[in-house]
Amino acid sequence: MRSRLFVVLLTIVVSAVGITIVISRGTKGSSAESLTNPALPRIPAKPREQDPENIIDGAQNPEKISDRLAYTLLFRFLAGRTTEAQKNSARSYLRMVFGCDTCPDKSMTKEQRAAAHANIEKLLAVAEDFDGQSRPTDDQAKMIRERAGLNRDSSVRTQLRSLQMKKEELVQRTVVSLADRLGPDGAGKLHRFITEQFKRRVKIHPGHKPNQTGGPGNAT
Repeated sequence: MRSRLFVVLLTIVVSAVGITIVISRGTKGSSAESLTNPALPRIPAKPREQDPENIIDGAQNPEKISDRLAYTLLFRFLAGRTTEAQKNSARSYLRMVFGCDTCPDKSMTKEQRAAAHANIEKLLAVAEDFDGQSRPTDDQAKMIRERAGLNRDSSVRTQLRSLQMKKEELVQRTVVSLADRLGPDGAGKLHRFITEQFKRRVKIHPGHKPNQTGGPGNAT
């Protein structure tokens, strides 16, 4: 049975390009579209006066959200779950992507259910691998930023740009590996989900220091 995912606003500050990214997964009893129910129509929110004109809203312009950013956010969202309840919540979420392996859906064959279950577990493993490999880079960038404070000279910026490039290469390798780890069909389903649904829940707010780079949880 699909468990409910309640009120969540996942906000990640991406200092590499000076932006704040918000993934909204809906609220219980609100008019916002919930990712646990992709068929629910989205009710546009009224524009807020404080929002900058150059804000990137995936609900309106999903094509402006890069695949690299979207996959990174998804990996971060899925990783770091230690309790069985947390893992089951992630599994429930991923049934939207690969199919519900536990729902009484007669349209799915036994083989399809098995494939859905396998891909859910594989993607959770991918997310954990990504988190484990990216964490040292994030920690190093955080340490550099903390030591430099607001006085980030060219040497500091060069170090942070190098770490950012290392992070981007990891994202690219991980995404490319999905065809082998999930199979072409599983990787295709995930890409469609990213393109058609996930990006629509991402909003990017331009920040005030676009020249900064690196940091824990950074998505680009």
